[in-house]
Amino acid sequence: MLAERREATGRRRRVYTIRATGRAVLTEWLRATTNTPTAIHDLGLLKLYFAQLGTRDDLIALAEQQARAHRQRLTEYQSIAEQIGGDPRAAFALATLQMGLRYEEHAVIFWEQLVHNPPSLAGDAAQGADH
Repeated sequence: MLAERREATGRRRRVYTIRATGRAVLTEWLRATTNTPTAIHDLGLLKLYFAQLGTRDDLIALAEQQARAHRQRLTEYQSIAEQIGGDPRAAFALATLQMGLRYEEHAVIFWEQLVHNPPSLAGDAAQGADH
């Protein structure tokens, strides 16, 4: 379905070209209905789910680290958007990138809100910060 050519010098990158059979399979795949639910595999969210087993300080540290990480990804995505934004051939890549930008923007907001207003269990004040 693909043809491969390797550069003779330099980094010796592999360059792939789609063949007619590959294009037909790709076209069929693009036309197929997509009903698969979105899955977010995020270790930060998993840790948040179990954060009641740690301290308030642990939760705040997690939220600060996650906010930093998502801000960094947001900056990277913004840089890519600037690089490809003027290229009319990149319209679909840019449209896809918009989803990543929006996700990272909202992730930053979410984690920053947790830094300033972390959830607590009923009775936390009576039990102290450690569980």
